[in-house]
Amino acid sequence: ANLMWALAVMGITPEASLLEALQRRAASTAGEFKTQEVSNLLWAHACFPAALNPASEALMESMATQLFVKKDELTNLDMENLHQFLLFFSLDPAWQKLPGQLPGKLPEMRKVEQELGGAFRTAFELDPWHNVAAQQGDVAKQLRESFPDFEIEEGFIDPASGYNIDIRVW
Repeated sequence: ANLMWALAVMGITPEASLLEALQRRAASTAGEFKTQEVSNLLWAHACFPAALNPASEALMESMATQLFVKKDELTNLDMENLHQFLLFFSLDPAWQKLPGQLPGKLPEMRKVEQELGGAFRTAFELDPWHNVAAQQGDVAKQLRESFPDFEIEEGFIDPASGYNIDIRVW
């Protein structure tokens, strides 16, 4: 979990064979994971564009199981990381169909999304770090000046997720 988190923080996507080996190892030792390790590992997966492979399903289901076992031990930071992963999980079409699988797989992770996702989102929203928009107007102004050919919209509500996007550029 720590290696995958460190790679994600550095913006490095591991080669497919290494990623799959790390996923298999994590799935086989999931019962030993602390809540921070579960949340860091899942958060890291939201940073890897090619995280889907034959080991993905087993890993996701084993991590989901650990979330239910240890849900009372989750810290606010754990829940914030998990919210970011679940947002990625729910919006990225690749996760809706794993290679060689039928849509609707990952029942335990979908159960986490349904039963715990609201608490994760609340933890994320209550963290003042994620709600700071004091300089939003200055940033939007600078973007308009720097990119006059682009549309800059403040406070866009994404219809798919209901999230307020501070600044949308298109």
